[in-house]
Amino acid sequence: MIIKSMSRKTPTFNQLFDYMEKGSKDSTFILTHNLKIARGSNRENVLEQFYDNASFLRRSDKQNYLYHEVLSLKLTKNIEETRIKRIMFELSRMYLQERARENLAYGRIHIEPSNDMSFTNVHVHLMISSNGLESTKRHRLEKQQFHTIQKQLEVYVLEQYPELEQQKVYDKSFEKKRVHEKEYQLKRRTGKKTQREDVKDLLTYVFENSQNQETFLQYSEKHGISFYTRGQYTGAEIGGKKYRLNKLGLEDLYNSFLQKLQREEKLTYIKQDHLAHQKETQAEIMEQKLIYESEFVKKHTEEVQKIQKKDEMEQVNEYKDLPEHVQKRLKEFQKMREQQLNYEQERGNE
Repeated sequence: MIIKSMSRKTPTFNQLFDYMEKGSKDSTFILTHNLKIARGSNRENVLEQFYDNASFLRRSDKQNYLYHEVLSLKLTKNIEETRIKRIMFELSRMYLQERARENLAYGRIHIEPSNDMSFTNVHVHLMISSNGLESTKRHRLEKQQFHTIQKQLEVYVLEQYPELEQQKVYDKSFEKKRVHEKEYQLKRRTGKKTQREDVKDLLTYVFENSQNQETFLQYSEKHGISFYTRGQYTGAEIGGKKYRLNKLGLEDLYNSFLQKLQREEKLTYIKQDHLAHQKETQAEIMEQKLIYESEFVKKHTEEVQKIQKKDEMEQVNEYKDLPEHVQKRLKEFQKMREQQLNYEQERGNE
């Protein structure tokens, strides 16, 4: 079940009344609410009640005078028309009691089969005054209140009339969205998606499939999407036309997408920090290894030199019984060897 509300800022009660009468082929289904006239009263009596009641309001070009609201069912199976009218009359009464208890209301039923006869659209058009009976204040519902009424009536239909086979529409998390009247009427006649619905589907695809900033930019460029921020609102421009995300019902999805990007950015930073720390650790290990190898070589060189020096001293002692001039020559050689070893050791320390 679909419930639509369209406001009017000018008191065009006569125009709406004529539209409702023209589309109705049933003179027996006339719904009145808080009207001081009998059912079946003529056009002049009905309009006189609405215009007189609107005269209690302060004139304004920016505030509403009336609402055109529609309760609609899409039927895919054949149900007796009398039963359908009785159900719609009951639902309309329940709706007005919750939506506009003190306001004036007038309703007519329209029954229109689809072009291919695969389903039938049954809907009640309601003309509702913006103020209560002889009230100087306009009665306005917050969007959340209106959504609650939609949801409650939907639950009632699903539970009490399962044979109507209606799908859930409002029994979901509340989304702020608006469908323009022209687009609504086009969809009602053709059954095709509106341009706004196509845009919403495209943006939903981009937000759900972009894994990071790079893929998001690639999708945006591929589909010709540019994003803008104006005050507290974020929107998308496609084909030279701008769409606010909150009016498309995508604000929550967009915020979740931004949080996902932030998590990805944080994870990338952690990975980069880990790699940098790993490189620093490897550099420290290499440095310690070089120091160890240097100290090992130095210590080993000193030990080798000591052994060589000891061997040379022992060799000199072996020649102590040789002639004096030979011993003198060997001592000179030993001294030269010590100088050479000292020089090599100093070079090694450098």
